[in-house]
Parts: sequence; C-alpha cells; structure tokens
Amino acid sequence: MTAATISEIEGSSPLKSVSNAVCNASENLRSGLQRINISNSLSKLVYKSTYTLSYGVVYGVVFVTGVFPKNNPVAHGLTDGARAALDAVAETRNSISPTA
Repeated sequence: MTAATISEIEGSSPLKSVSNAVCNASENLRSGLQRINISNSLSKLVYKSTYTLSYGVVYGVVFVTGVFPKNNPVAHGLTDGARAALDAVAETRNSISPTA
C-alpha cells in the first residue's frame, strides 16, 4: 500500500464511524455500570431499612405479648391481630398470583 492509500483508509468515514461507535459504547457501558452500583446501593438501603423496621415491630410485639399473662385480653387481642394480619397477607398473595 502506498502512503496515499493508507491516509485515505485512515480518513475514511466508515472507519471513523466504527471508532466513534466503539468509544460511545465504552462510555455507555461505564455510565451504565455506575447506575447499577447506585441502584444496588439504593436497593440495599431500602432492604436494610425495612428489615430493621419490621424486626423492631415484630420483636416489640412479641416482647409485649410475653410480658402479659396468657389469659389476658391484651395478649388475646395481639395474638388475634397477628393471625388476622397473616391471613390477610396470605389472601393478598393468593389473589395476586393464584396457584395453578
């Protein structure tokens, strides 16, 4: 190849287009990975927050239930409320995704 042919190939628009496409793809990949890291961090924050909240609520109710005697209206009310909540969750799950 002559020097003129090489310069023509280097200056041709298809090669520049491919080069630009590769550069753009790598930049898009970097920004996509950064968004994934932010999304994962946000997801972990939400998970840990809701876990802590639910653990605190359940532990608190179990502790309060244990303080009262078994044959007490407060203990019966907490127990019945917990059963009703579990039934409501099960009913909601069944209505969302019925088993085949």
